[in-house]
Amino acid sequence: MSADRYTDYMYALVKKVIDEIGPRPSCSEREKRLGRLLAEEWQPFCDRIDVETFTCSPHAFLGFIPVSVLLYFAAVILYWFYPLASFVLIATGFGIVFFELLRYREFIDFLFPRRQGENIIGTIRPKSEPTRRVIVSAHMDSAYEFNLIYYLKNAVIPITQIAIVGLVIALCGSLAKTIAHFYGFADTTAFTGSAML
Repeated sequence: MSADRYTDYMYALVKKVIDEIGPRPSCSEREKRLGRLLAEEWQPFCDRIDVETFTCSPHAFLGFIPVSVLLYFAAVILYWFYPLASFVLIATGFGIVFFELLRYREFIDFLFPRRQGENIIGTIRPKSEPTRRVIVSAHMDSAYEFNLIYYLKNAVIPITQIAIVGLVIALCGSLAKTIAHFYGFADTTAFTGSAML
């Protein structure tokens, strides 16, 4: 079966969503309106339509960035006076970036307001004994834009890499200065000069 026959229908549906519903932040009423619209569209060919509710913190998706940046700058200041506190803050900031950005874990989501969203699930039962299961999924929300990519374009990749290297250097520098302090080195300026450049 050719997909071309559905091209006009899909374009019309997308235009309807844009014109009548508009932007759909995660867990918003507009996102739920799209869910209800899709349930109506799927009703003729689905054997079953289910609405699955869930709870999440949508602002944590990009909200972790200012938190980790504040921790970094606080750690840089504390480095000169309390290297152990600096190490703890840098390690926390690094952990936030690692879990929230790279692992998609809800590491600091509890700091942000929680909202309830809905998943719409359409099921088409097989006409004969099933041998495999096909799942088609998509986001109904219009996700927050990562403005750094919009403004910096391709430059965002090296800048992000430099930021991560800066985190690692600060982490190692504060750890080295902390170890030097606890082992009784009176002069830790050698660590100071090399760690934070």
